[in-house]
Amino acid sequence: MSRKMRIRIGNQSAFSSSTVIQPFEYAVTEGFDAFEWFPDKRESGAGWAESDISKEQRAFIKKTALAHDICLSVHAPWQANPLRPESRDIFLKYIEFAQDIGASLINIHLYTDEGIASYVHAIVPLIKDLTKAGIKLSIENTPITRPQDFNELFRQLLVLNLTDTAHVGMCLDLGHANLCEATLNDYLKFIDLLDSRVPIIHIHLHENYGDNDSHLPLFTGPAGKNDSGIKGFIERMGRRNFSGCVILEQWPEPPGLLNDARNRLLKMISTERRAVEPEMAHGNDFVNMIAKADRKCRSWREKLGWIDRLLSDDTFELDTEQLIYLAIYLSFIGKGEIPCAEDGRHFRPSHHARMSHHIQDRLSGITTPENVFIIRKIYPWLPSFTSSFTRKEPLTRIRDIAHRNDIPSELKKEIKNTLQNKLHRCAGPEDLATSAALLKRITAPNAGYSPDFVKEFREFHRELKEFFNASSLEEQLETMLRESSVHNSHILELVHKFLEAKEKAHTTDELVTSFELLTMLRSQFTEKLKGKTGSRRQKLQMTDIGLEDFSFVLLSQLINLFDALEKEINWLPALRCLELAIENLRLSGFDTKECQAMESELKAWIRGFRPQDREQLIRLKATIDRCRRLAEVYCNRILALFPEKVERLGQSLGVDRHKIKIFCEVDIRSHLVFQVSKLIALLLKGIRRLASLPPWDVIVPGKTSGRLVETACLDDLPGPFDKAIVVLMEKVEGDEEIPAGIVGLIVAHETPLLSHLAVRARQGEIVFIVCEDADRYSELKNSLGKQIVLDISAEEVNLEFSSSPEQEGITERKRKVLQKQAQVPDLLLCSDRKLLPLDQVRPATGGSKADASRRLEELSQIEGAGFVTSPGVVVPFGVMQESLNKASVLEQEYRILVSRLNELPQSDFFEALRKLQSIIRQLDVPDEIISGVMEKFVRDERLMVRSSANCEDLEGLSGAGLYDSLANVSPPEIAQAVKKVWSSLWTRRAALSRKKLDIPHDRAYMAVLIQQMVVPEISFVMHTVNPVVQHQDEVYVELAVGLGEALTSGKIPGVPYRMVCNTHTGSVCMLAFASFSYAIWPGPSGNLIQKTVDYSRIGLSKDKVFRNRMGGHLGAVGRFVEDSFGMPQDIEGLVLKDKIYLVQSRPQQGVF
Repeated sequence: MSRKMRIRIGNQSAFSSSTVIQPFEYAVTEGFDAFEWFPDKRESGAGWAESDISKEQRAFIKKTALAHDICLSVHAPWQANPLRPESRDIFLKYIEFAQDIGASLINIHLYTDEGIASYVHAIVPLIKDLTKAGIKLSIENTPITRPQDFNELFRQLLVLNLTDTAHVGMCLDLGHANLCEATLNDYLKFIDLLDSRVPIIHIHLHENYGDNDSHLPLFTGPAGKNDSGIKGFIERMGRRNFSGCVILEQWPEPPGLLNDARNRLLKMISTERRAVEPEMAHGNDFVNMIAKADRKCRSWREKLGWIDRLLSDDTFELDTEQLIYLAIYLSFIGKGEIPCAEDGRHFRPSHHARMSHHIQDRLSGITTPENVFIIRKIYPWLPSFTSSFTRKEPLTRIRDIAHRNDIPSELKKEIKNTLQNKLHRCAGPEDLATSAALLKRITAPNAGYSPDFVKEFREFHRELKEFFNASSLEEQLETMLRESSVHNSHILELVHKFLEAKEKAHTTDELVTSFELLTMLRSQFTEKLKGKTGSRRQKLQMTDIGLEDFSFVLLSQLINLFDALEKEINWLPALRCLELAIENLRLSGFDTKECQAMESELKAWIRGFRPQDREQLIRLKATIDRCRRLAEVYCNRILALFPEKVERLGQSLGVDRHKIKIFCEVDIRSHLVFQVSKLIALLLKGIRRLASLPPWDVIVPGKTSGRLVETACLDDLPGPFDKAIVVLMEKVEGDEEIPAGIVGLIVAHETPLLSHLAVRARQGEIVFIVCEDADRYSELKNSLGKQIVLDISAEEVNLEFSSSPEQEGITERKRKVLQKQAQVPDLLLCSDRKLLPLDQVRPATGGSKADASRRLEELSQIEGAGFVTSPGVVVPFGVMQESLNKASVLEQEYRILVSRLNELPQSDFFEALRKLQSIIRQLDVPDEIISGVMEKFVRDERLMVRSSANCEDLEGLSGAGLYDSLANVSPPEIAQAVKKVWSSLWTRRAALSRKKLDIPHDRAYMAVLIQQMVVPEISFVMHTVNPVVQHQDEVYVELAVGLGEALTSGKIPGVPYRMVCNTHTGSVCMLAFASFSYAIWPGPSGNLIQKTVDYSRIGLSKDKVFRNRMGGHLGAVGRFVEDSFGMPQDIEGLVLKDKIYLVQSRPQQGVF
C-alpha cells in the first residue's frame, strides 16, 4: 500500500451496547481513528434511530471526533432501499444526521431485485443529494450479491457519467463476501472477481464459517487459526491503493477483542507496505509506476526520457492497457494538465528529438490493427525529430532575435530569459505558450514593432510549433510543397488542389470536392507510409492526423448545410459524404474490413439511387445501420477502455477534476465519428419518413401492462414475479429463458423476428418490440418504475403510462393455460440398436426433430417438392441411459441429482446442473455409433450434430434453442459431439424451462440427429404463417449469409433479410435487408469463424430479379411443407447454388 494512503480502523455502534454512545466513547478512549453510526432500532426498543440523537448530542459527537481525528461514517438503516420510493425521506433524514455529526460517508446496501439498471436509476437522486452535501456514498455487498453485480453497477455508473468514483464507491464487506454463493468460504475469490474499475472506498470486517452472518470479531473465527486469508486481503487492498476506513462490525464481549483485532491488522498492514512498495517501483501497478516516475522526472525531457527507457526495455512488453495509460499521460502533459519544471540541467531540444525518434520507432514496431487507434493518440504529443531539430544546435533563430537592435532592451532581455535560454536549457510545452503570448503581444494593433522583427518572430514561432508537432494543417501542407523534392508529383498536385479547394469551399459541391481531395490525399499517404521510416514517416503521419482532424470540420460544415434544407435531403451529396467519412475512418485504421464493406455498399447503392423506390431505401437503411453501429463501437470502446484509467491516472497525478471528467467526452465529440453519427441520424430520419418506417420493430404483437424495469440481461432478473413486469433492455443474447411474470420486452438492439428468444416470447404470448429511436428509448428509461400499457399491432405501437395498481403477473398456472400445457409424448427406449437410419426413425424412438427430418426427406422425393435434404442417422433414445447403466457409480450420482433437482435452492440447482453435465461427458459412446458414422459419411466430410429431445419441437412446446446443436464436426470427433448434445439436457436454460412448465426432469430424454453439413451461401428460417399479422397466405422468411447462427441466436448485431411471400399471388415483399456485419462460416479445424460481409456482392441485395425468384421458390416450398404436415411450420434451411435444402421443421408457435 502506498505510503501516501491512510487506512483508518474503527468500530461501530451496536444495539447490544448499554447506551447508544458507549461504542463511540470506547473508540475515543482506545484511540481508534474511525467510527460508524449504524441505526439499528429493534421492536424491543434496543438500538437507536436518528431521532434518538439530540442536536446537543450531535454537536458533541462532531466536536469530539474532530478533536480526536476520528473519521465518521453513517450506515443507512436496513429498511432504506433506494428502489422503494418511501426510502427517500429516510435517506434525507440520515444525510442531515451525517452533516450534523460531520460524517464524510454514508453506506447503503446493493439490491438486485429489479436488476442493476433499475438500481442505478434509483440511486441517482441520492448521489445528487450527497454530492451537494459533500458526502461520499459507499455501496455494500450483501450475502446474496455477487462480484459480477458490482462490476455491472460501476460499469453503468461510468457509462452514464453520473458521478466519479471519488464520491461513489464500494463498501467491501468481507464477511458477506465469504457467504456469497459464488465464492462461499473464499472471500479472496470474491475480491479477485471484482473488476479494477470497482473503487473500494470503505471496508467492513467480520468473520464467519460460511454458515451464517455471525459477525465474529476478526481473528476469533477461521483467521484465528490461519490468517493467510487476511494477509491476502490486505495485499489485494494494497494493489488497489485502498485509502479509507476499515470498520470492525461488532461490539464483542469483552470489547478488548476490538483492540486485539486492530493492533494485529495494523502490524500486518505495516508489513505489507514494506513488502509491496519495492514491487510498485518495478511496475506491478502501472499507474503507480507512472506517478512515481512523474514525481521524479520534473522536466519534459526527463518525462520523455522515462518513456523512452520504458519502451526500450526488452524485458517490459507493453500491453493495450499500458499503451492507453501512456496516451493519457502524454495528453495530460501536452495539454498542460501536468506541469513541467526545469530540472537544473542543460539539454538542447535535439536531445528531446532523438528520444522522440526512439519512442516512435518502438511504437511502430508494436502497432497492430487492434491498437493502432490508441497509438495514433500518442503521436501528436511527441516532438518532431526532423534533421533541423536533431542537429547539435536547433532553433537558433531565437538567439538572433534576442540580439536584434530594432527592439527595446527590456523585450530583448525577456526573449533571452524566457525563450532563448529556457529552450536551449530545458525545453517544454510551456515554451510554446510563452512564444504564443509574445507573438500576440507584438502583433497587437498599434504595438509599433519593426515589421522585420515581427516577420522573423513569426517564422521562429512557426518553427517552434513544428518542433512541438503543433503546426496547423495549412502549415504542414505548405511545408510539403516547400520540400517538393521528397514527394512525388501526384501528391504535390493533390496538395495544391486541396489547399485551393479548401480556401474557396462554401457551397455543398465545393465542400464535397474538398472532402474528396482530402480523402485522396490520405489514401496516398497511407500507401506512402508503408515504405517510410524516420522523420519522413513522422511528418507524413502528423499531416495525415491533421487531415483526419480537418475531415471533422468539413463534415460538420456539410451537415449544417444539409440541416438547413429541413425535410428535404440532398441525397447524393449526403451519401457521398457518408462514404468519404467511412473511408477516412478506415484510413485511420479503425475496423478496416468493416469500413471497406460499407464503402463498397454505399458506392453500389448510390448508383441509380431513387429515393422514391422503397426497396432502395430499406436496402440503404441496412448499410447506414451498419455505419451507426461502427460509430457506436468507437464510442463504446472509448468508454470501456478510457474513463477508469483517466480517473485513476488523473487522480494519482493531481490533474484537475473537471479535466478528468471531460477527457473522454472531448475525445468522442472531437472525433470524426461524432459527425458521422450526426449525418447518420439525419439520413435515417429521411429514410423513415420517405419509406413510412416506424421507429418500432414489432416482434410479438399484443396488449399487456406491467411495471417498467431495466436490466442488462434477462438472466440477471430473479423471477418469478408476483406482479406483471415489462422489461427494458439495451440488447439480448438470444438464448435467455424468460422468467415468469414478464409480460413485455422492449429492446434497443435489432433482433431477428424468428430468433430463439422471439419464438419463446411468441409461444408465451409475451409482447416483444424493438425500439430503433434512441430518443424514445431514453424517454422510456426516464420512466422506470412506472406502470406501462403496451398496445402493439403490426400497424401501430401505443405506449401509455398508467397510475392504476400493478397487475398480477402471468403466473405459472396462467401461462400453462395460455400455452395449452405442453404434453411430453411417450417414447421407446432402444437398447439393441445404437444408430438408426433416418427412414426408420419415429417420434417415439428419435424425437420430433429427427422424425420431421425423416418426413422432409420423404417429401423431397415427391416431384415438384422444390427442395432436397441431407442424409442422416439418429442415435435413438435409450443409448445415453445404457451408457449410464454401464457406469454404476456415475449412474447412482446422476439419479440422486435428478430426483432432488427441483427441491434445491438456486445456487445448488445450478451447481447440480454442472455436475450432471460433467457426468454425461464422462460416459463412453458405444463403438457401434462411431463405426456407423464413419461408414455412413466420408472421413473428411463435415457433420451437423443436432439435439432431438422428447420435449422440443412439439406442437405446444418448441424448445427453440434450449438444447445444443453442433456444426462443423468431423466424423472422427463424433463421440465428443454426441456427449455434448446429451449433456445439453442439463443446460441452465433447458432445466429452467422444464421446471417452469412442470415437465419432470426424469421424463426428459435426448436423441441425437447426425446429418451431413452443407455449407450454404444463404441460411433461412421460414414461418408458413406470417407471425406478426397472422396472414395464412403469407410465408414469412428471414435469411442471412453463411450459417444460420445469426438468425437463431440474436447475439450478432444487425437484422437479417426479411421477406414476405404471398402464396396466392407469388409476389414477394422485402421488409428489410440484412445488416449483419459478419457471417458465420465453418473453419478449417472444426471451429466456426466470422467473416465480414459486403452485401454489394450478395445477390439478395443487388439483384431484384434474384430476390423475387428466390422468394417465390421459398413461398412455394413453405406452403407445400405446411400442407404435407397439416399445420403451420417453423422451417430451417439453406440455399446453395440455387438449390434449397431443408434441415428441420417443427410446428409454428403463436398461431391463432
